[in-house]
Amino acid sequence: MSISSIPASGGALHAGGAKSIATQAGQDVKHLANALQSGDLTGAKNDFSALMQLLQDVAASSLNKTSSDGTQSKAGTDLAAIGNALQSGSLSSARDAFDKLLQDMQLAEVAPLV
Repeated sequence: MSISSIPASGGALHAGGAKSIATQAGQDVKHLANALQSGDLTGAKNDFSALMQLLQDVAASSLNKTSSDGTQSKAGTDLAAIGNALQSGSLSSARDAFDKLLQDMQLAEVAPLV
């Protein structure tokens, strides 16, 4: 997993708030990536919860909308897969779903957070 290529979840946000939201999302995703890489299931669950809370707080983000090619709905599906894998205690499946999320977001050509 390459956390340097973690994409943002840009959307219909005000310019001032978008940067801080993108920064927070980037930090949450990096923490999740680190927890998954280190095998810290509890940390991964906590980091995933923080990321999902942020995404819920920004309901207008592009992750909650479907693009014409369905890419954004793929990101939502990937997030659900991460959550399900963490809930069942499968770090391996969570890592796979996280990798798929990064791939799908790169395909959507979403700007990098960092």
